[in-house]
Amino acid sequence: MIEMYLLEQLVAVAKHKTLLAAADALHITQPALTRSMKKLEQLFGFALFDHHANRIEINENGLLASEYAKRILQLEQEMIDQVTHLEQSKHTIFLESCAPAPMIYLQQRLALLFSTYSVQSHLTNSEGKIIGALKQNKCQLAIVSAPVKDPNIISSKIFTEHLYLSVMPAHPASQKEKISFQEIDGETFLLHGSLGIWKDVVNEKLSHSRFIVQDQMQDLSVLLASSSLPAFTTNISWNIYPRQEKRLEIPIVDHDASTTFYLAYHRKDQDIFKALLPET
Repeated sequence: MIEMYLLEQLVAVAKHKTLLAAADALHITQPALTRSMKKLEQLFGFALFDHHANRIEINENGLLASEYAKRILQLEQEMIDQVTHLEQSKHTIFLESCAPAPMIYLQQRLALLFSTYSVQSHLTNSEGKIIGALKQNKCQLAIVSAPVKDPNIISSKIFTEHLYLSVMPAHPASQKEKISFQEIDGETFLLHGSLGIWKDVVNEKLSHSRFIVQDQMQDLSVLLASSSLPAFTTNISWNIYPRQEKRLEIPIVDHDASTTFYLAYHRKDQDIFKALLPET
């Protein structure tokens, strides 16, 4: 039986062309790599290298063997990843989300209803990747902004999130009952660094604005309490983070300032996860 380390070394030799370069890449000595390749040839029973006076060169047998070795190593890693994921899924719930507020909302629901499980969450603005992860069983739950078109996946509405402008009383917009993106484009805003798909909305609708970005919500909250700069909040975040008492919240009326989010999961898991949905 060929040991995996021999296959790894053969792939390195094929990639780097010489034993010296391959040994450097593998962080081993050249004599040790030479011994490994001789052992591999003994296991095959024929030459994988052309032996010259001062060097050896991988031959077509060795190149073919290295291609199969790559595939075997890839399969080995895939096996490890898939079995590890299966084991983790027995006591871990994997959640992919396209926006922060519904993700935090669901984290809180999971902590309440699945207290014996750990939760691993990932935020991204790529809904294609989220749906792909769900279909490939890389996550059990997905939060997206439109129902997933797949008969094996259930998409249930969680809520609609509305974006608000958050300003101090001295800000010119504080007297308005409602406002549009066009009216505020060009200002400087305080902004959280993790926005998911809201980032795309902000970049498109406020293309002339500047942003002071804070990656930690605690740091942003400190600035919101003391700065006169405008920021954003939502009807969902009010139930997650403490509201800023000094600030006024003005609804943004653009269509893109509201998004309905859906919780997607495999139909076979319906009885497990339907309790996560808000009561209607």
